[in-house]
Amino acid sequence: MWDYSDIGQCLAAQGAPASQPLYGAWIRMYASPEFGALLTWLRDLLDRLAMQATPDEQARLVRLSVDSCRYAYLFWDMADRQETWPLYATAQAAADGCRREKRHHGATTTRHSRA
Repeated sequence: MWDYSDIGQCLAAQGAPASQPLYGAWIRMYASPEFGALLTWLRDLLDRLAMQATPDEQARLVRLSVDSCRYAYLFWDMADRQETWPLYATAQAAADGCRREKRHHGATTTRHSRA
């Protein structure tokens, strides 16, 4: 969450693009004082809980934090490289295959009601 707040604030300083209203809304949300307050509250909560945790629990929190950072890095790296999520590509290929198969056999889809 920290990275989203930092990115939102940097982008807000540059000005939200009027031509992309959804992107502008994303920027305003993550740059907002409300999101900053939520972030501060969560940091304080995590700090309090970590101080009360056992050494084993603290070690687990560190591992979870490192994993979270790793996934965030991979997400942003993937965006920078303009890659797609591998499961999305697999699902898209499967859906395309199903559509081709239906056209080949002349099948149509029907909706079944749940009774």
